[in-house]
Amino acid sequence: MTVITREQLKPLTMGHLGLVGAFIQETGIIEKIDSRLPKISNNAGHFTHGQVVALMILNGLGYTTRPLYMSNTFFEARDVEAMLGIEYQKDWML
Repeated sequence: MTVITREQLKPLTMGHLGLVGAFIQETGIIEKIDSRLPKISNNAGHFTHGQVVALMILNGLGYTTRPLYMSNTFFEARDVEAMLGIEYQKDWML
């Protein structure tokens, strides 16, 4: 059994975005977009087109007034992997 220390724990918020993420997963929006607009190159970044749309939906419904280029700070405090089921690392948004 792995022991996790208090310093390793970092609380992340979901709020209403957890419901939005669950809706995105249940409807299969990411897969539908990716089937119609497949990613054909690895040079296009870490996310597929469907994942980018899902992240934009979360950012748009996050009730934030930050510009889109500040998305990395918006997603730092949210558990994107739990909400959308996609791999996410903070440094990918830089």
